[in-house]
Amino acid sequence: IVSDVQSSLESGISACKSEECKQKYLRAFKNLALEDTIPTLLKYAINGTKKTSVAAMKAIRALPVAMWDDTVKKAAERIYFQVGRRYDSSSRTLSLDILLESSPSKALLRDLLLSLTSTDPAYEVKQYLVQRLRQLGERDLLLNNTVREIVREEKMLNTYHIQAQRGLTTAFTRSFLNHPSLNGSLVSIQEVSSGLLKRGIVDIVIDRAGQSQEIFSVS
Repeated sequence: IVSDVQSSLESGISACKSEECKQKYLRAFKNLALEDTIPTLLKYAINGTKKTSVAAMKAIRALPVAMWDDTVKKAAERIYFQVGRRYDSSSRTLSLDILLESSPSKALLRDLLLSLTSTDPAYEVKQYLVQRLRQLGERDLLLNNTVREIVREEKMLNTYHIQAQRGLTTAFTRSFLNHPSLNGSLVSIQEVSSGLLKRGIVDIVIDRAGQSQEIFSVS
């Protein structure tokens, strides 16, 4: 049955004449959450219009981390660094989520951090990167130490101008439950554009025996 649904969606999106139609099908792909749909999602993420690209990236972002293979990561790099064309800020921040949450190498982290020194006018995207690095670094000691090491090595990063990016975008985690058997956290990510909230996520996450499970999410 699942394969029949996938085939139906593949046929449907191929027949779409409007961007609204494509975005509707991409939302259905997100709900389906199948690894086999990644090639289709990447096609629309990379080549689609801005809104269609965002819809495709949301579907990819919603997949389990284990499904983010090298092809997905390379596409995420292409979108964040805007190789070949400009992308919507939400496509870029969703790409950042994928890159930062899939054990990035030191070389990739260096490139991401150095992007803060660019003349890119999308300052909220830069603020998003800073906020997410701080948020993830609170629970990932290796990531935090690697970022600190890169900042020490790249002197241009260790300045107020770079560390204190302008923008209202925020990302933070707050603990609400501490127990010997489990911990609970509220995870909030708010992407702002031109002073207005563009994308917001609030997750309730339970950690038990080293495993995290999202039990409630609002976006």
